[in-house]
Amino acid sequence: MSGLVSVLVTKREGVLILLDVFSQCCSTCFHSSFLLLRTSPVAWLLFAAPLVVALVAAVMVAMAAGQETSFSCQDRPYGYYADVEADCQVFHICNNNAKWSFRCPNQTLFNQQYLVCDYQANVDCGVAASLYTINDNFGRVEEVEDDTESPAE
Repeated sequence: MSGLVSVLVTKREGVLILLDVFSQCCSTCFHSSFLLLRTSPVAWLLFAAPLVVALVAAVMVAMAAGQETSFSCQDRPYGYYADVEADCQVFHICNNNAKWSFRCPNQTLFNQQYLVCDYQANVDCGVAASLYTINDNFGRVEEVEDDTESPAE
């Protein structure tokens, strides 16, 4: 079946694993624990590629969920929080005491100062907790002083 793109997806221990991307799959691949996605290159770009991106995001969330720490969103304002117990490899989004956990990509850590996953050399995880107050600024509008004078009549 030339001209088709194959993506084989399996689930192990609650984590989706992508196998054989862009390869042909033989009949031995068809097993109840696998899901085979086959599509044309055009359909791949329009539909399957975003699905794979979503699956990879799901893997990252599942990986973060597997690394439980004592971090709690209880009484924290909406915001992004580095998990110091996880050496800043995991960050949490808190909203109304609910918590969503995410793992930063390989070789990056959550930079609490800029609220992004950043190169390890740019992150000092030891000061992350002292920067949690940055989240207090979400939703605030800066007041700008108007230095212009009104025109004379």
